[in-house]
Amino acid sequence: MLVKRFSRSFETNKCKLPPSPLKLPIIGNLHQIHGSSHHAFKSLAKKHGPLMLLHFGSKPTLVVSSAEIAMDVMKTYDHVFSSRPQLQFATRLFYGKNISFAPYGEYWKELRKVCVFQLLNSQKVQSFRFVREEEVTLMVHRIKDSASVSISVVNLSEMFISLTKDVVCRIAFGRKYNEGEAGKKFKDILKEFMYLVNVFNVGDLIPSLAWVNNLNGLNARVEKNFRDIDSFMNQVVEEHIEMKRSTLGGHDNGDNEEEDFVDVMLGIEKGDNDHGFSTKAIILDMFIAGTDTSSIVMEWAMSELMRHPNVMEEVQKEVLYLLSCLFRFFHESVVEEHIQKKRSTLGGHGNGDNEEEEDFVDVMLGIIKSDNNHGFSWDRINTKAIIL
Repeated sequence: MLVKRFSRSFETNKCKLPPSPLKLPIIGNLHQIHGSSHHAFKSLAKKHGPLMLLHFGSKPTLVVSSAEIAMDVMKTYDHVFSSRPQLQFATRLFYGKNISFAPYGEYWKELRKVCVFQLLNSQKVQSFRFVREEEVTLMVHRIKDSASVSISVVNLSEMFISLTKDVVCRIAFGRKYNEGEAGKKFKDILKEFMYLVNVFNVGDLIPSLAWVNNLNGLNARVEKNFRDIDSFMNQVVEEHIEMKRSTLGGHDNGDNEEEDFVDVMLGIEKGDNDHGFSTKAIILDMFIAGTDTSSIVMEWAMSELMRHPNVMEEVQKEVLYLLSCLFRFFHESVVEEHIQKKRSTLGGHGNGDNEEEEDFVDVMLGIIKSDNNHGFSWDRINTKAIIL
């Protein structure tokens, strides 16, 4: 036994490992990670270099603090580093069949193909453009309403979270879940879900201490949240199955309805599903990944703009320029549409007896064409007047 342990130690030492700070028994280097982890990593990297080996409990972890080395890890040798550790809570909450925490292998590769080619292909993303535009418009109106009252402070963080949640809900589930008691319950379930996915679990790093989660109540909270989220996902799936039955039964032709993510995954499950894909796991994965990351990016972008007023001013100028281009395009398209309509009417396609009431554009075109002593130019017509 001693010989085997000694020989194994000798074989390990033959490999040149990155520099590593001294570790303690059982906990490894966990005692050196205090406060904000990225600050602790930065402090250790100054002493041990941009590539170092830390031991979090029984888990050896490679920490990269250099952009050049990060490029090698994320791109050049991504196939070597692309696997995921098995995390107890995440595996349970995501049914053990999602893509975010799946180990690199055949299942992950096939699941990635489904996400890239069927859920997130360019055609599917573009088909939901109207959803994004509608929800952004609603958010702008909410900001305007909030700014118009006596309270001048607007919580953009909550606005961004609400925006991304509503957009992803409509794309993934087919509708929003933000109203009434059901909306409040869904929000609470998601809040607990996000906490449990990110909470520190001593059992992941020191398996012999996993029993601690029975004492601190984490295991019980995970099981309760799993039941809640599973009940919600079952409800979503049942709604889609029932809607599909009514469509096939002739109550709706469904020609103008874009399939959401649940519809796509149910079709895959019904057809060729040799790899055992789980609709609930993948849709939940898409929802969580889409809401959290997008809202954080927008929040950081707005924070940076507020910290750099000169950049904010440049962005405002660019937005105004793009809006002016959009309005000019609107001008041209509206005018062209009215001219073509007038030509078709005069060309005999309409008898004119039941002509519609002339709108603002028709009146202005008539003035420009006939008596234009004042030199009216279409480009100088007030954009707001046309829109209103």
